[in-house]
Amino acid sequence: MFDIICAIVIGVYAYLISLQIPKTAATISASTLFFTAMYGVLKQTRFLHPDKDSEPKLKHHVEAEWRSRIIGTFHGIILIIGSIACFLEWPHYLSPSHAWHVEERTPETEYNPVLLASIFVGYLQYDMLWLLYHRKTNFDAGSMIHHSLYIAITHYVLYGYYFVRPFAWLSFCEISTPCLHFRWFYAVRGKKDDPWYTIWSILFAATFLFSRVLCYGLGLVDIWFARDEWMKLPYGLYAVVAGVHFGYLLNLSWAAKVVAALKKHIHIHAKKDALKLN
Repeated sequence: MFDIICAIVIGVYAYLISLQIPKTAATISASTLFFTAMYGVLKQTRFLHPDKDSEPKLKHHVEAEWRSRIIGTFHGIILIIGSIACFLEWPHYLSPSHAWHVEERTPETEYNPVLLASIFVGYLQYDMLWLLYHRKTNFDAGSMIHHSLYIAITHYVLYGYYFVRPFAWLSFCEISTPCLHFRWFYAVRGKKDDPWYTIWSILFAATFLFSRVLCYGLGLVDIWFARDEWMKLPYGLYAVVAGVHFGYLLNLSWAAKVVAALKKHIHIHAKKDALKLN
């Protein structure tokens, strides 16, 4: 059954990639293969892994997730830097309508969001396959829904060069990703009492709430202020707008869990400190 599901997913990927112009299709394919190969190299070399003799020893499925999170951190850093480049590019759009639909594709309209979105969807394709392969030990329904949603959205907007402008703030949301993974690296090694675990927890909560709740929310406002531009475009954009809104609801759901986890961690530490004083 798993082989059939993977074959279907890969077939869908191949079809979606075939719809893109050759340069974009090549970038997406290269991105997926690069991250897949990177995982293989990390597995063989154990680069950036905990020492085998360290305590506690990580189980095989935890090590698999460790490698996945190294790659996720690397990809997040790429998008954070890329988002800055996308924001800097905003004044250079040829017209306000270009921010929402690039009708003529020329070297001058090869905007940064096109390259970054191609890398982004390539990573999501790799990670979706990773989630499916490790579904028995690392099942994550939330990430699967998120990936499926944004793979579909990104392929569609790349196909028509739609919504160039929103990619800047959407990619900026990755600023919380490295903090999440560094926090996990400490937690999985049983180092929740380490000050750096608390630091990464606070940084993750702060960057998540700032980027995925506040900035994302302001981005949705920007989309609705520009509704006269995208409402005259193909109806597929309506589904994109709906998908982006659903992504925001998913972020709000995660935000509640993030705040609850941070409050719990702070409460536990406060209790321990109180016991020490007594």
